[in-house]
Amino acid sequence: MDKNHGRQQTTKGIWLSQAGKTLIFDIEGTDSKERAKDGKGLSFEQTTSLFALAMADVLLINMWYTDIGRDKGSNYGLLKVIFEANLKLFDQQSSKKLLFVLRDYDNESNEKAIKDNIHADLETIWGEIYKPESHKKFQSEQFNQKCYELKGRFV
Repeated sequence: MDKNHGRQQTTKGIWLSQAGKTLIFDIEGTDSKERAKDGKGLSFEQTTSLFALAMADVLLINMWYTDIGRDKGSNYGLLKVIFEANLKLFDQQSSKKLLFVLRDYDNESNEKAIKDNIHADLETIWGEIYKPESHKKFQSEQFNQKCYELKGRFV
């Protein structure tokens, strides 16, 4: 945010950088008014958010402190959608780490209450989503072999 211009979109689309063996993606925020104006907001948000979660070991969630506990402002609804889609599509066995970055946080706020609130919201989201038992029911060995072969074409 530029103090002379107020809140505005800082990232447009998806940007990629490499630091050693680490890939860093900067993905456009989920609540930009600029994206909403082009009529592709929700679809783009869901697609890029799912991409970020699928690719990431650590997903940074950048949000305003004042949006904690808000239904729409927190974008927890979007998290719910992408958590469920991620499980359904990718059946990932590795855990994901979520790091919440709070903007406009002040040192006078109750840090424990904030953490407890976010944790409780995530527990609620996790409890409400559909978790498939398994989706590689058919020919899982052949599927894994073909994935390995495909990976070899890119390495």
